[in-house]
Amino acid sequence: MFSIIIPTYNRASFISKALDSVIAQSYVDWELIIIDDASTDNTQDLLLRYSDQRIQVYVNEKNMDRSASRNKGVSLAKGEYICFLDSDDYYLPHHLESLALLIANAQQKLSLFHTGVQQYRSSNNTVKVIDRIQGVNPVETVIACHIPVITVAIHHSILKQFQFDDTMHINEDVYLFAQIAAVFPTVYTQEVSVVWVLHGNNTIDQEVDYLSPQLWATKKMVQDHAISKFLSKKFIVEKKFDLYTQLIYFYAIKHKYFKSVEFFVKGLTIAPLKKQNWTNFLNVIYHLPGGLLLKKIISLVKFVN
Repeated sequence: MFSIIIPTYNRASFISKALDSVIAQSYVDWELIIIDDASTDNTQDLLLRYSDQRIQVYVNEKNMDRSASRNKGVSLAKGEYICFLDSDDYYLPHHLESLALLIANAQQKLSLFHTGVQQYRSSNNTVKVIDRIQGVNPVETVIACHIPVITVAIHHSILKQFQFDDTMHINEDVYLFAQIAAVFPTVYTQEVSVVWVLHGNNTIDQEVDYLSPQLWATKKMVQDHAISKFLSKKFIVEKKFDLYTQLIYFYAIKHKYFKSVEFFVKGLTIAPLKKQNWTNFLNVIYHLPGGLLLKKIISLVKFVN
């Protein structure tokens, strides 16, 4: 029924929990395909401890990045539906059972199925359920939600038509799911069955700037006519403006003032009437040399008034 694909690279300290969560599934009709992306730690030694016949391990001769590794896993999969799991996240015991029930009750079996997700932040040991943002159509919803790849099940025939773009290393899953949602239905259950773990070695923490690749991915989706025909102008502006706002602050705290101003101007250009522009402007000013003094003066003036 299910082929689960785990791409991994130097995640020996995390991957056991991911593997154990698959083995512990209440639904047992699965195979697990692990693509070791030329790890240089003791990942291989750890994987040798697992003797379950449903687990297959393949090792890339050189590092190919996760998109290419996932695509390789898809090409090797024998399951009717393809699922994904990152080596630092894990499934709750009922995940595959929830997906099997969702698929069984669906009118259209060729769909993008996905479940609810909770986020665990290891730095402060907190857990929260990630809300699903509802767009005006499935494509906008997929992009707005950034549907975690670990929540989905996709019929194998769909993934013969669409693959992860191996030129992307941020939002490659969002782009793929937007392509799929433009053609096939999306079916969702709010039942939480996966855990997305945030820790110091996540991609977003390793990236010096993980926002610019998101902006590039957004532009790529806007330029893809199959996707963009489902996107309203308002949605595109909101998406870009949100990223511009984050980039203003990112570059301001890095003391890269010209870049911060550049994104402030871009935000002002696409949405001149947004109240957020004033906050963005203050973010730029406050982080300039002497900006802290200006902030104190403004606060004092407000207090006196």
